[in-house]
Amino acid sequence: DTTVCLDNLYKLDAGSSGTIFEWNTGETGRMITPDEAAVYSVKVTLGTGCFATDTIEIDTFITPLPNLSVPDTAICEGNSVVVDAIPGFQSYSWTNNISTSNSATLTSGNKYVVTVTSSNGCIGKDSLTLVVNPIPKVNIGPQDTSVCVTNLYKLDAGNYGAIFEWSSGETVSTIIPNKADIYSVKVTLGTGCFATDTIKIDTFITPLPNLSVPDTAI
Repeated sequence: DTTVCLDNLYKLDAGSSGTIFEWNTGETGRMITPDEAAVYSVKVTLGTGCFATDTIEIDTFITPLPNLSVPDTAICEGNSVVVDAIPGFQSYSWTNNISTSNSATLTSGNKYVVTVTSSNGCIGKDSLTLVVNPIPKVNIGPQDTSVCVTNLYKLDAGNYGAIFEWSSGETVSTIIPNKADIYSVKVTLGTGCFATDTIKIDTFITPLPNLSVPDTAI
């Protein structure tokens, strides 16, 4: 009798090639590969009619299943995701040795595999693929700036095709401020990843010379 992990079921070899084999599974070859826990027996008959039998009982341990808490997923650059395997196994091994416990914090795009070993030595695996999407680069100018009223300039959030949400209520990539204020924008890509930027604009009043003589003739 023997006990093995389910994934480690091995071939049973009755030897004595050239003879007649009768397995209780109905097979008639010299070797069989069990696919479940059971009692296996074989009758081996020589050409003389002489025969012998042998029996083995195989018990199996269930293959451990880590069952990761997160399926294939995507995050935005700079974020992370915590993934848990079922607790209680004797050991845990993650891709790139990022963890030896049942939990791992993932930050980089990769296929991650966790391998667990149960108390009876059986091994099981589970995996997920993590995609890390970039965040948009947004720069609408220095944090604070002062300009003359007549020199107010465009604020450009770039990232054509994204979704734009300006503090002024506008929804386009470029706006032209019309007064001193704090302007901020949120730029969201199709992946849902976003970034923000803010600028404070102060204005100087345009100086007026106010000539003492209007258009005139002499």
